[in-house]
Amino acid sequence: MKENGLIPVTKRTKDEAREISKRGGIASGRSRRLKRSMRETAMTLLEEGIKPDKLPKNLKEIALLASKDKCKKVDWQVMMMMGQLANAASGNPRSAKFIIDLLGEATAQDEELSKVDKMLIQLDEVMNC
Repeated sequence: MKENGLIPVTKRTKDEAREISKRGGIASGRSRRLKRSMRETAMTLLEEGIKPDKLPKNLKEIALLASKDKCKKVDWQVMMMMGQLANAASGNPRSAKFIIDLLGEATAQDEELSKVDKMLIQLDEVMNC
């Protein structure tokens, strides 16, 4: 092993290994809760149906739009998701992929269009009119 101060879990005492595993489990739970919260925020915003002409162009507009659109709590997470949705609607493929991956829609069957796919198609149709 390289001289970088890392000791494998197999070479640690049982108590040390247990403590490391416990901390890892706590961090994993925190990460899952954050991802679930972001997914719920994205779904809420998608269900609100923000019209393309009302898409925000900067953080101030995002905050104003979020506070008007029934979002009880405007925090960084809501503002970030609104920014991602605005970017996706304006044609940014990375933002669209981020939203699709976050919502777990990447594994959807080809025969059945998901909610996100339908919304993206509707946004595309409205923007191309």
